[in-house]
Amino acid sequence: MVCSYTDELGLSSLTAYVIPGETKFVLPEVKKKLSRYLTFFMILEFFVLVDHIPLTPNGKPDLKSLSHVLKEGDC
Repeated sequence: MVCSYTDELGLSSLTAYVIPGETKFVLPEVKKKLSRYLTFFMILEFFVLVDHIPLTPNGKPDLKSLSHVLKEGDC
């Protein structure tokens, strides 16, 4: 699942929440594959490995429950 976030300066970033499968998740390989199909600015900036995607009572992804990635200087 991919979410877009906008920081206090108005800069946007994409974060992918990944549930790893049986094969090992190797970030450089994933980014290399994505670069074959996407322009550089569309390649996700952050990848977060999760055990599951939390759901709301309605069965939709609960975006508020997902961890946010802080960029340097966001603290």
